[in-house]
Amino acid sequence: RVPAATSASIGEDSSAESLSAERSVAGGDAAAEGVRVLAGWLRPHATGGSFLNFLTDPARTRAAYTTADHARLAQVKAAWDPDNVLGLSHNIAPGASL
Repeated sequence: RVPAATSASIGEDSSAESLSAERSVAGGDAAAEGVRVLAGWLRPHATGGSFLNFLTDPARTRAAYTTADHARLAQVKAAWDPDNVLGLSHNIAPGASL
């Protein structure tokens, strides 16, 4: 396992499971209710973290990283992309230089 401090992982423990479900036309309201019930059962076990792949709102990008990881990535961005040329989608703005 790669130590969390050496990667842009989703938190202190880089092992994770995700659950993604969407309402299908065939399942209708019954399927949607089933997803809501399942989400309620799982909510007490959730970490509150996010995966970039599942975020539809780029403003929530920071939620996909620990505070320390986000700060480290901002420093890397300042060193390698200070003008924020690669600033589309899930942007991490350049922070203090390394």
